[in-house]
Amino acid sequence: SRWSKSTQLEDILDLKKFNAFLSYNGVDRIHKTFTLVHGVQTSEGAPKANLKKYGCGTSGHSHRANSFLESHIDGVRGWFESGCLRTTRDIEYLPHGEIPNWQQAFLTLAIRPSGWFSCQTHLIVDHKCLFNGVLYQ
Repeated sequence: SRWSKSTQLEDILDLKKFNAFLSYNGVDRIHKTFTLVHGVQTSEGAPKANLKKYGCGTSGHSHRANSFLESHIDGVRGWFESGCLRTTRDIEYLPHGEIPNWQQAFLTLAIRPSGWFSCQTHLIVDHKCLFNGVLYQ
């Protein structure tokens, strides 16, 4: 299966069949409708700023699970932050025990060939996550 053959995101997501390739160091567009960036914004307003700059998309730099949605005549546009998958306690560069404003989470993204997309945030709370009707812990 493709899951065991590669650790490259474009192979795992089978992006080659959509003629989509990731740069890993810049702004990537999928179907000319959805943007993937690591992100440089860290403020709580980053999703809104990124939506205005790039259009619909996702980033993860802030380690938050925020999103910003905006209605237009053509439908809804949105920017989604993917959260983080690392610890949110005992951060090595916060030596006084500060708790960062991070949320553990991940996203699932579906994009149709027409460019229509659906993006969902899956929060991990107290080491538990409900995904596809199954509680993981």
